[in-house]
Amino acid sequence: MCSFIGRSPLADVVDVATKGSKTRSAYHILLIEDEQPLRQAIYLGLRCRGFRVTCMSTAENAFSWLHDHRPDVIITDLALPKMSGFDVVAAAETLMPNPPPIIVLTAVRDAFTAARLYRDGASEVITKSRFPIRDLIHTVQLYAAMKNLDRFAA
Repeated sequence: MCSFIGRSPLADVVDVATKGSKTRSAYHILLIEDEQPLRQAIYLGLRCRGFRVTCMSTAENAFSWLHDHRPDVIITDLALPKMSGFDVVAAAETLMPNPPPIIVLTAVRDAFTAARLYRDGASEVITKSRFPIRDLIHTVQLYAAMKNLDRFAA
């Protein structure tokens, strides 16, 4: 279950250390999603597979958190209040040298939007559907596997 930290501007931050394999529990995901039911469903799906997840409901809180932390992957909704997933993708380059993979979730099925996100630095664009979580978890598992391959090759 999510446990909320503090009553600061980061009051909606959830940071949970996971049990499970060292490979996955060491893999840290930042999830930025303003819709609480979807955020909780994604969080639970990733936690069930042993990933460490930090949840945010706004891009502004995520940017504050990113000043002191570095996730292995960022998952963001495209349509966020005030700032969008486009802003998250653009800011990742500014906030972090060599930013982690960024997965953008969108309800928009538009090739132009997807192309723009890829051009700006998104690693993946996943269209929300009746059940996008399975595809999202599979994508995160692939990025975790690639990171582990890079560790062994180094």
